[in-house]
Amino acid sequence: MHENSQQPVRIGIVAEDVSRLAYGSALTGIPGAKVTAVYVTSDHVVQARARIRQFGSCRMYHVVEDLLENADIQAVMIASPLAERAEHVTQAIGRDLHVLAEQPLSSDMGAFQAIAEAAERAGIVAMPVHALRHEPAVCRATNCLLQGDIGTARELRCEWSCRAAWLQRRWVSESWMSAVAHHAIQTLDLSRQWLGEPISVSADMDLTEEPDAPVGLANVIVQHEHGVSVHHIYRTSGTPRHEQYVLTGSQGSLELTGPASGAMERSGSLRLTLRRIGQDPISFATCQDEPVSGRGFQRSPYRNMLQSFVEAIRHQHQPAVTLEDSLVASAVFEAAVVSSREGVKVQMSVPFRASPSLNVRR
Repeated sequence: MHENSQQPVRIGIVAEDVSRLAYGSALTGIPGAKVTAVYVTSDHVVQARARIRQFGSCRMYHVVEDLLENADIQAVMIASPLAERAEHVTQAIGRDLHVLAEQPLSSDMGAFQAIAEAAERAGIVAMPVHALRHEPAVCRATNCLLQGDIGTARELRCEWSCRAAWLQRRWVSESWMSAVAHHAIQTLDLSRQWLGEPISVSADMDLTEEPDAPVGLANVIVQHEHGVSVHHIYRTSGTPRHEQYVLTGSQGSLELTGPASGAMERSGSLRLTLRRIGQDPISFATCQDEPVSGRGFQRSPYRNMLQSFVEAIRHQHQPAVTLEDSLVASAVFEAAVVSSREGVKVQMSVPFRASPSLNVRR
């Protein structure tokens, strides 16, 4: 697939209800990209029209296969329901389309690995949606860690809570475990980035799928090459607590906090504080959402993520987050489910290794 690098990357969207996508105005203001095709189910046409008008010239499809086969597109963003997601990603890869896909991509690790290997063989960019990695505060924290600001990282504690009402957002599905998976896969990916490969997993999780249950709890403990991560997720019937991440090292800690609502639709509102032994805390200013003329605001995590996707296509390199990253995080989450169900510690083996180089098709 060859394309003049000066032309915008033409993107199609496959989502159950495009009007409710968390990406918002980020889809309309990415330099070098343009949405030209959208899949819309027959019962969401009215709601989708306002969003589609923001894209300018854009064709509407009611059959996913028609969009993938006939649209003049180079890439597709897939946020379809989990039961259909893997099939849609596989179809897109089979048509040499670059893919940005919501996670979890599949609950079947074998199918997930097959998709990752197919994307590598096809030489296309296949990027999972891990918006947490693109939070400005998280990017700044990663730089602080690499610079040695807290010494050697030893422990990461992740905490987040949600209200039952938030689980009604269609893009995450209407179940407690879907919300847990959506959030935990991102924090498990972050802990791997900061502490190294996962070695073992222990978990205690409420595995109920009852959508009306007022409370729920998930605790996951992962031993990594260079430390341990603790992931605490819970559902309440009252006001949720803040989202928080504390990375502790030999010489200090990095603390990221923000409103819990930001985890479901990443708001770019996490705040970063560096605490070093014997020194005053240092708070860092991070990028704010940017206004788009007549279109509200671009949420910075999604803007950064989409820009990474487009640049990987245009410049023929790996995106910031790869299918390998999402596959490993998803495998750790599946191990946590097994650990909780059977009451055992699960030893990990990394299920997939992508090639260090990528020959990206244009």
